[in-house]
Amino acid sequence: MRAELDIVVAQQNLELGTENLTRIRSLAAAGSVSEADVARIEATVAASDLVVAQSRNVAALLRERIAIAMHDAGPSEYRIGDDFRATPTGPDTFDIASLAQLAARQRPEVDALALERVAYEKQAAVARSQGIPRLDAFAQGTMANPNQRYFPP
Repeated sequence: MRAELDIVVAQQNLELGTENLTRIRSLAAAGSVSEADVARIEATVAASDLVVAQSRNVAALLRERIAIAMHDAGPSEYRIGDDFRATPTGPDTFDIASLAQLAARQRPEVDALALERVAYEKQAAVARSQGIPRLDAFAQGTMANPNQRYFPP
């Protein structure tokens, strides 16, 4: 998901750089900026284009890794299920109590955190029990007739 959204950010950065380059070129044509400034902005746009290409390559690599991990033989198009770019809307967007109740009902992470708390409590109980004195004993018996300890062969 991060790689897919990195592509969006890199493309937006490239668009801003291209707009800036257009403005700088028009200023250079009017004689307001030097050619060095134009070259600097062109280098920035080229670097942004490289970042877009690298982001696409990383996303493709991560898609392959997911396919391998999921044992997916055919080419599959993985998509992000939720739109994280959209701003949440609605009357209860800023009502923290209703959002927390919604999260408690719908998100498995909340259940996982509750189970993790129980696991930590059990680990603490085990750690406390190790501080209590204990008595260990060991015994061994033999059914040999005759017993070799008392009657050597």
